Amino acid sequence: MKLYLNLKNAWKIFILFFILSSCSDIGGIVEIAVKDGVNRHFDSKEIIQSIDNTNLATSSKEKISQNNANIQTFPKVIASPRYKIGNPYEIKNIWYYPKRDLTYEETGIASWYGKEFHGKLTANGEVFNKDIISAAHKTLPMPSMVRVTNLDNGNVLNVRINDRGPYIHGRIIDLSEKAADLLGFKDVGTARVKVKILVEKSLWLERSAKDGKFPGSEVTTNESIKLPNINSASRPKVSIINTVTDSNSGKLTKKNEIKTSFTEILASSRQGNLRKVEPKETKIWVQVGAFASSLNANKVVSKISHIYDTNITTIEFKGRILHRVRLGPTQEIEKADEILTKVFQLGYNGSKIIVE
Repeated sequence: MKLYLNLKNAWKIFILFFILSSCSDIGGIVEIAVKDGVNRHFDSKEIIQSIDNTNLATSSKEKISQNNANIQTFPKVIASPRYKIGNPYEIKNIWYYPKRDLTYEETGIASWYGKEFHGKLTANGEVFNKDIISAAHKTLPMPSMVRVTNLDNGNVLNVRINDRGPYIHGRIIDLSEKAADLLGFKDVGTARVKVKILVEKSLWLERSAKDGKFPGSEVTTNESIKLPNINSASRPKVSIINTVTDSNSGKLTKKNEIKTSFTEILASSRQGNLRKVEPKETKIWVQVGAFASSLNANKVVSKISHIYDTNITTIEFKGRILHRVRLGPTQEIEKADEILTKVFQLGYNGSKIIVE
């Protein structure tokens, strides 16, 4: 009887082996099962179960491969660039007021962004390219052109604004990876900078954008461009009363002497007319506000003096006398960030980091 059962089981295994051996995907499994049957009593159901599990695993792998393929073949982002200033907006309880400011000039801390946004749309509908010189700014029109000076090493670069940001407290501009590399602070991460709008170039970009043209938004890496000389009008800085007053470092250039063209804008977007000036010794301050009333300025000082050293300077701005309240100075960006955070916690959300 036992011999009959063993012969019966052996016959089942033989038939099953003959039917399935033609399938290369499961031949190895059947071979392992038969070898295992030499050492123990073998149930043909185990072979079927093993085959089912293998098919399930193969199916799962195919699904995973298909999912990976789908991830790698997301629809290509389509650029739809437009000239944009935008309405006031709020980020992290701070309001920003975009505007067409042709007198813009500010000092502060710059940061940069790269691959995590590479290929994504910018705030004005262009496609961000980390390998092209560009930048994000909180309020300036898009596109517009600014001159960014790294005060730490003297590197100067013309940069095209085409995005919004950065929204980290204490940062005034977010440069593309390429721009940060040329300005010499990619590895460090941040730099003390001066940002000044280039009026003629910004107006030219505005006119072009309104006509549906966006020079500099797409540049091939192997394109050869001759860089013309650029002369831009410099504007006087704010005069300071009771403190050191900076003098004008340039001369006003006649409008017809400023050469603006598609080639020049394209060149600035690719290489930015990188040049060098003398580095400056600077100090970092946290400016809490500027007040018309000295009484109000002193009230603020009494509330923030426990955070860090306070300073009040009197300035003349657009014909008005203002009392500027600051904390500092310091030479460490990390310390300035810490001071700014504490000032925000007291409700002074208009505070900012400046460099002088």
